[in-house]
Amino acid sequence: MRTFINALVVALCACGAMAQPLTFVSNEPGSGFIDISGTGTPLLLGDDGVAQVAVGPAQGNDLFPGPGVWTVGNNGGMGFNIPPNNQALPAGNALIPSGAGQLGPTFGGIQQALLPGWDDEGDSLDPTEDVFFLIDPVNNMLIVQWNQLPVGNVGDKTTFQVQVPFGSSLLCGVYARFIYTNVENPTVNGGAIFSIGYQDGELGQNNSVNVGFNVPNTVQNGTVLSLTCQRPCFWQTIGCPADYDGDLDTDSDDVVAFFGDWDQGFICADVDRDGDTDADDVAAFFAPWDNGGCA
Repeated sequence: MRTFINALVVALCACGAMAQPLTFVSNEPGSGFIDISGTGTPLLLGDDGVAQVAVGPAQGNDLFPGPGVWTVGNNGGMGFNIPPNNQALPAGNALIPSGAGQLGPTFGGIQQALLPGWDDEGDSLDPTEDVFFLIDPVNNMLIVQWNQLPVGNVGDKTTFQVQVPFGSSLLCGVYARFIYTNVENPTVNGGAIFSIGYQDGELGQNNSVNVGFNVPNTVQNGTVLSLTCQRPCFWQTIGCPADYDGDLDTDSDDVVAFFGDWDQGFICADVDRDGDTDADDVAAFFAPWDNGGCA
């Protein structure tokens, strides 16, 4: 294998990388719901209420850089660095426009917002039916969980969460995840009452993404929606370039996936993260691949 790698490295030329627009992809490998209803801090939000959650310098990523402040709304959304006069999240939801540089429907429309389930969720005297947050040092992320919030008039409830990984970069890591565990009851009906998506806002550098606006069966229990580039680099989330396709093993499929991107100069193949795709990236990929994975 080493002879093959050395010969290949000598023969390869440098290729340029390009930026990628944002999108949501479904069911990212290895991701899932992390219940914080028993370990997180309750925000004690009333109907239509909001609260602020501060994060430190190392508690963000390139899309949501720390330090910063998240405004979390009982109505199923959270905005980043929202001015005081725009911190309300209305009960009535709206369509999130797709595309770049557009005024959004939430938090004044100019700031970034994550909207996993924007609707008029209720509140309750039951302390387990609240919005919780946790800065999770084990999984290195912020988690916000809307837990068993009442919806509709038939006794239905809904539970979902947002995870914001720390440290992922705009080299197509995952910047946020929406994860759903109770959205199949008659009221929610898989998102029939939700606006779901990402608002970049007029001040943003990327694009807003509309996943669904009052559309049934947009999500199901267990769905994971990961905000990333249109061609995500799942190996960066896993932290191992040898598992390039992110399926939690190291095999020939990873070689095929890597060279497919490398040949096109796609930014995911910038394994050494020096801003280009060249022979150094091939060596950086094959070093752990040849050893069967990352230590």
